[in-house]
Amino acid sequence: YNQKLSEKRASTVENYLVDVGNIPFKRLSVIGYGETRPAMYESNPEQINSKEAKANMRVVFEVIVK
Repeated sequence: YNQKLSEKRASTVENYLVDVGNIPFKRLSVIGYGETRPAMYESNPEQINSKEAKANMRVVFEVIVK
């Protein structure tokens, strides 16, 4: 479930950058990491409003200049 959610979140941001930011689709790539790369460890994952859970609901942009 978390993997699919992560991929959906990344795709939503990608679509926003294409539609609003006028960035060509071919210049973007998205990766959804799911539970494999959390920002913070969640000792109680059921607490969806915890500081840790909110930190893991994020999108990170990485600009690569070629």
